[in-house]
Amino acid sequence: MSKRNGWELVRALPLPVVFKVNGAVGAGVEHKSMSEEVFPLYFLHIAKTGGTSLTAALKAFYRADEVISDAGNISVDFLKAHEHRINDATFLHGHAQHDVMSYLMSRVRAITLLRDPKAQAVSNFLHVVRDLGNPLRCAAINLGFTEFITTFWHYAVYQTNALHVSITPGPVRFPEELEQHVGQIFTLLDKMFFVGCLEQMNDVYLLLSLLLRLPACLTIPHLNSAAQQGISGDTLDRLGTEYEALQNNAGIAHLLSIERAVYDKAASLRSRYRHRCVEQAFFAGSTDCVLPFTAYSGANGTIHLAGNWRGPEMTPCGPGWWTERDERSTLLIELAPPAHTLETEIYVTHFVNALVFEADDLILGHTLETAANGTRRIRVDLRPLSCQRGGRTILTLRLAREIGPSVPPYYPALALRNFQLV
Repeated sequence: MSKRNGWELVRALPLPVVFKVNGAVGAGVEHKSMSEEVFPLYFLHIAKTGGTSLTAALKAFYRADEVISDAGNISVDFLKAHEHRINDATFLHGHAQHDVMSYLMSRVRAITLLRDPKAQAVSNFLHVVRDLGNPLRCAAINLGFTEFITTFWHYAVYQTNALHVSITPGPVRFPEELEQHVGQIFTLLDKMFFVGCLEQMNDVYLLLSLLLRLPACLTIPHLNSAAQQGISGDTLDRLGTEYEALQNNAGIAHLLSIERAVYDKAASLRSRYRHRCVEQAFFAGSTDCVLPFTAYSGANGTIHLAGNWRGPEMTPCGPGWWTERDERSTLLIELAPPAHTLETEIYVTHFVNALVFEADDLILGHTLETAANGTRRIRVDLRPLSCQRGGRTILTLRLAREIGPSVPPYYPALALRNFQLV
């Protein structure tokens, strides 16, 4: 039995068998199994950043006894008390208490999520107002958003402070020492295994799935929203306007700037992960490499339905796929030299006003055609991509909402089938 950094590698975590469907479901299956030693996974949860949803999505890939958390928190004392349980197959998750990341760094694959500062501050304030057990609830109700943020300054830099706490052994002078340690927080983000942003959720789930080599793409089980809590759009707009006005408040504007800088740093890391995981798991692989996603294969290449797609449903004309909750869905495409166009049939639309296809920072041209029998097909021009990265690319489909859906699913969606490259 080997040891790494003091923790036993009880077993090498095998990659589960993964499948690629050629042509359509049931038309042929190939599989591959691999194994490697990996570090435990730790998700540093920052409140109101979509972390509860990511935790639920990740827990689906672990047994109950492999998931470790202290009622949603992680402290150094808790880690030491449970060190005998921590091994390569462990999933740790929770809000980091003092010095947790200093203790765990180089011993785990640490990941976290951040959120646009305005949206996070508004959501966090509303959470305090609703939380009957929060000692600041009465203050939030009585003061209102602007005075609450200017009175309790750590809510202006909530995400930055959460990261700072994870690398400091105890309370510090606030905000002086926090401001002095912004560089250390940037270094922490650089050293973490993965840092995502809620606004990049579609890419986050795809890239994290590839980096963790999961047997299937992570899907969003549920994202709490203010609307689901009965908060009106007018209220959200008003609080957002108050947040923007605070950026001109001499007493707190510098803290908002720090929070924005930390968020921007996190958002900038996406290109690094995209390069790292996609180069290794997709672009650098051979054309017959196996990825854990449903795929259409043909003479002119392969299309992997890689992010934000529901499971297949059977239709009279073969299997079809709905886009999932996010308004963006991802395709991984392996182009053979003759292929210049991606084609697919739309068999249902749900409150979709417009489509946009993006790849390699380009917006690709597309046409919508309706045949005499009523069949509607999308044709996407891939010629700008045909010479890039050996013909492999990540294509993102974005959907623009027509109006607020009045029937499930409560988001714009398309149902597509019969993908092919021509």
